Amino acid sequence: MRLGLELPPLVAPPGGRAPVAEWLEAAAAAEGAGFEAVWVAGPGCDPCTLAGALVALTQRIRVGVVAGAGPSDRNPSVLARDVTALDLLSPGRAAVLVEGGPGVAAEAAEVCRLLFLPGPSAFEGTHFRLVGAPNLPPPTAPPPVLVQSPVVPPGGAADGWVVTGGPAEVAAWRARAEGTALVWRGDLGADAARRADALFAAGADGLIVTVAASAEAVVAVGRQLG
Repeated sequence: MRLGLELPPLVAPPGGRAPVAEWLEAAAAAEGAGFEAVWVAGPGCDPCTLAGALVALTQRIRVGVVAGAGPSDRNPSVLARDVTALDLLSPGRAAVLVEGGPGVAAEAAEVCRLLFLPGPSAFEGTHFRLVGAPNLPPPTAPPPVLVQSPVVPPGGAADGWVVTGGPAEVAAWRARAEGTALVWRGDLGADAARRADALFAAGADGLIVTVAASAEAVVAVGRQLG
C-alpha cells in the first residue's frame, strides 16, 4: 500500500446534514486516481459501517478502518470480527490501523492478527486476553494490521508502523523500526509531490494522505503523486 487516501470523518455541520453523497463520490474517485487504499476514521459515523459501504463502490483498492484501542474504544476482538466481515465482503481487500498508546496498541494489533488466523486463539496480555477465542468464519486472507502510537511499539505485532511529522521524524523512526514497514500519515499540503518525495527519501514505505471529501480534490492529489 504505497499510496493510500484517508477521507475526513463523515460528520454533520451544526444544524445541517452530513455530506454523504460528496463523501461517497470522493471515496469512489480514489480507485481511478491512483490510490491503492482508502481509509476511514472517526469521529462521527462508525468507520467499520462506512467502510462496508465503500466495499460496494470499489473493485480493486483496499478498504481500511482506523480504530482506537483501549477501555473507551472498540475491543480488538470485536474490531477483528468487524474487519473480517469487510474482508469477506471485499473479498480480501480489508485492512486496519490501530491507534493508541505503545503497549495498548501493540497488544490490540496482536489480538487482531491472532484472530485473523484459522482456529481458536489464546493471548494473555496486560490489557487484553483471549482464551480459545474463535473468529468464524475466518477472513479470506489475514488483513494487514498497522499501528500508530507515540513511540515505536515493542515487539513485531504489526505489519507496519504509522508515523506523522516531517522527514526528520520519518528518518528517526526508520532507524528504530528495523524491518517493519513504515507508513507516513497526514496532509501533504500544497506541494504534495515534493513533500511525498522527501518522505520517501527519508525512509517511508508508504503514505496515507488526508484529502478533502470531494472527488475533485482526490483526483487532483492523485495526479500530483502519480
